[in-house]
Amino acid sequence: MSANLLHRRVAVPEPWTLPLTIARSLLFLGTGLTLTIGPSWAVFTPSNGKPDVLDCSGVSALSLFCAADAVPLDLVTRSAGVLLLVFATGLLPWLTALPAAWILLSVPLSGTLVDGGDQLAGILGVLLIPVSITDWRWNPWSGALPGTSDSGVAVLIGNVSWWLMRAQIVVVYLEACIGKIAVPEWAGGTALYAWERHPNFGAPDWAQPLVYAVTAQPLITALLTFAVMATEFSIAISPVLPRWFRTRVLYPCGAALHLGIILFMGVSSFSIVMFAALTLLVLPIDVDVRGIRPLSPQKDTAPSPAGSPVETEEERSVAPVP
Repeated sequence: MSANLLHRRVAVPEPWTLPLTIARSLLFLGTGLTLTIGPSWAVFTPSNGKPDVLDCSGVSALSLFCAADAVPLDLVTRSAGVLLLVFATGLLPWLTALPAAWILLSVPLSGTLVDGGDQLAGILGVLLIPVSITDWRWNPWSGALPGTSDSGVAVLIGNVSWWLMRAQIVVVYLEACIGKIAVPEWAGGTALYAWERHPNFGAPDWAQPLVYAVTAQPLITALLTFAVMATEFSIAISPVLPRWFRTRVLYPCGAALHLGIILFMGVSSFSIVMFAALTLLVLPIDVDVRGIRPLSPQKDTAPSPAGSPVETEEERSVAPVP
């Protein structure tokens, strides 16, 4: 009784929807591919004059890789990657939340060659725990709500978890955009010309003729460079943008940005993690990804009392939603 009353008072949507399931699977997939396909030395290698491949000092000792230091590092790395790929199926989220978070957080804790994507994945893995352990479904892809959706406390906890993740992602995208302003190549509109010709992060061989020809045009290069910055800034402020713009314009643009990084720069695992972050931040909680429209009301379908205002479908489509 009290839980239902709390649910009505806070008036927040159920957080266990398809965008959450997609983002969670992408997050596990990105790091899982890093640990499974790439060599272990790509993450764990001596650096900064340290002879050890693992950083197990201080809080880093809590890392899975430090806890299993008696086992060959390559075996632990591959096993952790395979587990994440299994977790990426999305099944049994309440059971996989804690082990997945431990693996995701272990990479930036004890890895010596990690990037911003690894760090973000670790943070999001921890913040996913509350909304995942309250998701008592064996198959979240089915679309049916878990039994915990009847609990106002669980709904509130899930929404708080979602908003904490969004706050972290806002900081990441905002920093990515603002940080570029101080770089002469980005401010001058020539950054993509330089990056696509970078020996390590440039365009792959199959795409070089097209990419080089396009980025050789100063106007096109400048427009594409500024478009990247504008997209990142728009993603950062997406929580205050209209719902229709977020779902129908901004999300496809953000997806194209990260897909372009995969295809034309070869940075795949980082982009997959950022794709997960994009999904968590830009898409409203209650959006139906399959049709990019608000989900039909799941409950309280009884006729409204006489005289009470009834919200139309058009009004719901433009109403601000978390």
